[in-house]
Amino acid sequence: MKRLTIVTGVAALITASASAQVSAWLPYPNEFILTPSYTYQTFDKFWLGRTKVELPDDVQQHTPTLTLEYGIDDRLAVDATVGYVWVDTTHAFGPGNNNDDGLTDTTFGLRYKFLDRDRAGGYPLWPSVALRVGGIIEGTYDENLPFSAGDGASGVETSLLLAKEICPNFGLYGDFGYRWRNQHVPDDLFGSAGAYATWYGFTLTGAYRHIGGLHGKNIGEVPFPQVKEIIDSYEIGLGYRDSGDRYYQFFFAHAFDGRNTGAKDVFGVSASFSFGR
Repeated sequence: MKRLTIVTGVAALITASASAQVSAWLPYPNEFILTPSYTYQTFDKFWLGRTKVELPDDVQQHTPTLTLEYGIDDRLAVDATVGYVWVDTTHAFGPGNNNDDGLTDTTFGLRYKFLDRDRAGGYPLWPSVALRVGGIIEGTYDENLPFSAGDGASGVETSLLLAKEICPNFGLYGDFGYRWRNQHVPDDLFGSAGAYATWYGFTLTGAYRHIGGLHGKNIGEVPFPQVKEIIDSYEIGLGYRDSGDRYYQFFFAHAFDGRNTGAKDVFGVSASFSFGR
């Protein structure tokens, strides 16, 4: 079965900590996949605890990132994501020292596909399942500012990635994982569930995503990186693969519920280029 690339960069940016956007579909052996992306997110309301509060105007965030994946063999792949971010709060709070910029949290990981649908033998209904173990290196932004670009903490994360082709041109995908970071940042459970459909090179994706802090208090009770942040969002994407196996995508996400986080709208574009295959 031909590999399907689903790049939804919103998961890396709708939460304060970067998380590489990879799937249970691995690159081919010795293949490099390079994915530059850009996202713009904005919000003028946020949840103070569970209470929704309106800001004077928009907070805006711009984030270009670069993800590199490499297929070691049929079962193993590595990935890394780096980026830069700047947050503009001028309209919301007026001129001052609330703006923020710097390197994003850098992520890296190793994926092992221990269940492959194409090799399931007598179990054709099984999905492809991969285990990812990765690390996070904190960025250079100021995490102590209101609406900072991130939590300013390093850590580790692990997740199960699943993908299942239900029939030609339609399937499901998702993930479930756990994230630990230092600097007293609350641990996270995160996960998503989505579907894709392809037609003449076009791919339409849609997913629900949850990121939930396991402890912590509300904004104002503890420093910002230590609050209990919860984000529920939906995301959609439209991509196209050309004859040269290049994949281009537009995506959108909206945080429709949460705790201690912005009611964010996220708009993004990405392009994936394959080398060495």
